[in-house]
Amino acid sequence: MATLLSILCSPKVGGFTEALLRETLSGVREVSGIKIDEIFLPDYQFRTCRACYSCTRSPKHTCVLDDEMGKDGDG
Repeated sequence: MATLLSILCSPKVGGFTEALLRETLSGVREVSGIKIDEIFLPDYQFRTCRACYSCTRSPKHTCVLDDEMGKDGDG
């Protein structure tokens, strides 16, 4: 079984890019044997790295940013 990774990066929810991606995925769903993994970045809250190096200096290797990728996330 093939897997297709779909990532929407546009910050404009409900815009043209999202509509185009959804239309494309609806065509892919008609093909058997393809699993679709969808990631919509507008659904996540994350900030840019501050380059403080806490993630490498601390024994727990955790980020100081309190977002979905940092302190409480999987980042």
